[in-house]
Amino acid sequence: MKTSFRTFLPLMAASVIATAPAHAATTIEDTTTNGTSKYRLVVSDTAINWNDARAQAINIGGYLANITSLVEQNFLKDWLANRYSNVWIGASDVGEEGKWIWMDGPEAGLNFWNGAANGATTPGSFAAWGTVRFSEPNNSGNEDYGSFNTSYGGPDGAWNDLQLNGNNVTRAFFVESAVPEPGTWMLMILGLGAVGFAMRRRQKVGVRFQFA
Repeated sequence: MKTSFRTFLPLMAASVIATAPAHAATTIEDTTTNGTSKYRLVVSDTAINWNDARAQAINIGGYLANITSLVEQNFLKDWLANRYSNVWIGASDVGEEGKWIWMDGPEAGLNFWNGAANGATTPGSFAAWGTVRFSEPNNSGNEDYGSFNTSYGGPDGAWNDLQLNGNNVTRAFFVESAVPEPGTWMLMILGLGAVGFAMRRRQKVGVRFQFA
């Protein structure tokens, strides 16, 4: 849930939205909204890497989810309900080790965490790294990409850092986009109505012949 956001116009898409390079078809399994954000749970029929998940999120008019508050974290945890153990989110420290940022969306470039498991959030930011079975992020094997983890990172929904390929087990990703404001929907409806009215008028115009 965001306090500020860009307006993303909704895009009409079929359930099967894209084909991941060389291997996997992806399907929108579930959709929900919370406040100003719309979320889609997108699932691949085989493992999908973070870069491909990011590209597909952008392709359907959103971005890998940026989780910026405990309210949003708990909402996604309850919605996911343990359906998948690892779900890609929009966090990465690929640019600089230990400097975690949100890569896309309204918070693109926002540095929310510095350091490894013993690091800290930046002022005013939120993070939910796993702390029980493993302390995250631990960069075990060059792990630079954020995952919403329900298997071993701690409480359901604790974050984990993974390698680009998601350890070849990550199949799901959260796609977030903005819910259009009521005024935006009204403008779209009025625009479609005006187009329809103009087309009907054009059909009623006849050809007149004048004889001397």
